[in-house]
Amino acid sequence: MSVSITMNLSDATGRRRATGGFTFIEMLIAVAVFSVVALALYSAFFAGVKVWKRSNQGQDEYQRVGFVLEDIDKELKNSVYMNGPSGDEDDEGSVYDFKSGEDFIEFFTLSQALDEEGNPFRQLVKMRYSYDESQKVLLRAAADVKNGFSTEKTSGESIIEGVEVFELRYAYLKEEEEEPYDWKKEWVHENRMIPRGVRIYLELASAAEKGKKEIHKTIFVPLGVLGEEEDL
Repeated sequence: MSVSITMNLSDATGRRRATGGFTFIEMLIAVAVFSVVALALYSAFFAGVKVWKRSNQGQDEYQRVGFVLEDIDKELKNSVYMNGPSGDEDDEGSVYDFKSGEDFIEFFTLSQALDEEGNPFRQLVKMRYSYDESQKVLLRAAADVKNGFSTEKTSGESIIEGVEVFELRYAYLKEEEEEPYDWKKEWVHENRMIPRGVRIYLELASAAEKGKKEIHKTIFVPLGVLGEEEDL
């Protein structure tokens, strides 16, 4: 009777040993495998987040450029020709004149504003967009009647940073039917009127590093006129 009991205890002890916990070596192997898998998952996740951030950053830059170009488009289409006192032919002209160059443009436009009671009204504003090559920024300045319509008396604000290229072209009449416009860097008109078309070339420094092309924006002005070759 006692022998039978001893054998049963031995069998039970053996089963407990067979179904017991992991050995130290097995635990080390499990921890090593878990660490490798966790590291791989973290690396993949971190790389995905980095790509997502870079992609969003590029989209934000182009979105900001798009908003600025749309503002210029709207302001040019609402531009007003001011037939004010002209300057002498040898000076820089009157404050009322349309002025432009390869990297700046200055014109009058009708802008939406609010009075003291919060009621909307339209006011005459002189706008100036210019490129500061040393700082790689596009500047915007606005002057109303309180400033004597002088953009030099107002502090320009930076609206786009990291600009590698900013150039303007103006529409001239071209006799060839296939290409009706000739786009030139200089705008010359005897009455200093607004050009019929303005083309903007803009390239961000970040886009240039990635080999991306320039951003083109062509704006046609309803009240503008086409330039003529003999005016140059």
